Amino acid sequence: MAESETKERFSIEPDGTRVCRLHVPMRAHGGRTIDVVRLRPPKYRDIMSFGDPAAMIVFNGAILPHEDMGIIEKYLNALLLDDKGEVIDTGLLAQVDYRDALALKDAVLSFFKAAA
Repeated sequence: MAESETKERFSIEPDGTRVCRLHVPMRAHGGRTIDVVRLRPPKYRDIMSFGDPAAMIVFNGAILPHEDMGIIEKYLNALLLDDKGEVIDTGLLAQVDYRDALALKDAVLSFFKAAA
C-alpha cells in the first residue's frame, strides 16, 4: 500500500489516536454496524508486554525491515476501540477485509515510526 493511500486510510487525532474508516463495516452483536475504528496510543505496559512490532534484520550484508504480524495483532487486540471509544470484541476483526487489515497494520506501525 502506497504511503499516500495509507495516510488516507487512517487519520491521527491530536491525542495520537489513529482513526480508520473501514471499507467493509463490521457487524457487531445486536445488529450494530461498526464502520469506524480507533486505535488508542499504546501505553508503557503495552510496549513492555508486546515489544516492538518492527525490526531491522541483517542478512548476508543487507539490512531488511521485518514486521512481526503476531506482535501487531497483539497491539490491535489491546488498542482497538469503536468510534465512541468503547472496547470492540476483537473476534470481530475476522470480518475485516484485506484493505482494512493493511490499514490497521500500518496504523499500529505508525505509533512506532512517530516515536523514532
